[in-house]
Amino acid sequence: MKFQPVGALAIDSFSMRVPVQDVTVISNKLQTELLHVWKSTGEVEKEVYVNDLTEVRKGVKLTCKLTHLQATGFGMPEAFFTIGIHSKLLCADYLKGMCVDDMQRLYDAVMSFEIITMPYDVFCAARVTDVDVKQDFIAPRDMVKERMYYLEESFKKSKTKKAGSQAHYDSKTKIYTGHSFNDRKMTAYIKHPYMKVYDKTIDMLQNHNDFLRFHTGGHVPEKLWRQEFTLKGKKHMAMFEIDSTVQGILSADQLKLSTAGRKVMRSLFESLKVEKLKKDIAPRDMADMRFIWLLLNKTAMKLSDVIDMVTVDMDKSNKAKYKARFEALQHCDAATVEKDMWRQKIDDFLNFGGSGQNLPYEGREK
Repeated sequence: MKFQPVGALAIDSFSMRVPVQDVTVISNKLQTELLHVWKSTGEVEKEVYVNDLTEVRKGVKLTCKLTHLQATGFGMPEAFFTIGIHSKLLCADYLKGMCVDDMQRLYDAVMSFEIITMPYDVFCAARVTDVDVKQDFIAPRDMVKERMYYLEESFKKSKTKKAGSQAHYDSKTKIYTGHSFNDRKMTAYIKHPYMKVYDKTIDMLQNHNDFLRFHTGGHVPEKLWRQEFTLKGKKHMAMFEIDSTVQGILSADQLKLSTAGRKVMRSLFESLKVEKLKKDIAPRDMADMRFIWLLLNKTAMKLSDVIDMVTVDMDKSNKAKYKARFEALQHCDAATVEKDMWRQKIDDFLNFGGSGQNLPYEGREK
């Protein structure tokens, strides 16, 4: 089974914020005065307001939070309502991600929670941060795991920042579920951006049962994986000519999203070069080894297919002789050749282009 992309690059989630003066609170649960009372004496300890509210409807969650941000070092902080927007608001179309065609649906979905209300144009112009861009693909677990561990070898480690790579395993079954690179809260988002690859099938089955029951009939695609990277804020998005508003991020085309993804990959990983073979290998053998490696890597052929192809015009005795020679070469310094195959795949990953199709997981069938 080979790597198979599913759909294109798309927006999976983001955080939007709206000035409080542009919003009307309609939920009696938000900004409600609460009293902390000592149960034993009935004494009122303090009065607080509920400024963080999460509602769940048929497995779809919406969180609205009152936050205060200070644009400069002077003056009073401005008050905003921050809302978490995610593709589950699209219900049955969840897996395809969000785009500009979904703006009215997303607005209607947010309003249906009846926490706050705002005009449609205010929703479209709201500022966004922490944008997750996703690419789904189908692949066998061993293929993803192998490539991720090779990719980890080229990860750029930071000496001063809280950054690192981590392999993830299911706590119960102990099976591999993906890799993450850097911390999602990383402030040095240009040099140390956040990216992860994870088993989307397991994620949906373990964490979204109610959502699946209401919106997909419990159906989950098999062997579904997701690659996801994060665009942090206005400056980060401006690097790729993406406007940091709801309409701007949802209108970003494939070229802009893939350019952003390529920049993230280059910030995360070094390009690995082909290693030299041992010096005691004869030049002719070295050339033949590289020739075999190139065919195996580029054509998805097996060694036996390569031998049959290059010896097709030979008589039986010469064919047997060359078969033995090629098989021997395959095992001569094989570790270096195998590493070189994966290095080329990683280099392809670092250079994936506008179509979003040239990701690091394509390879020979297993």
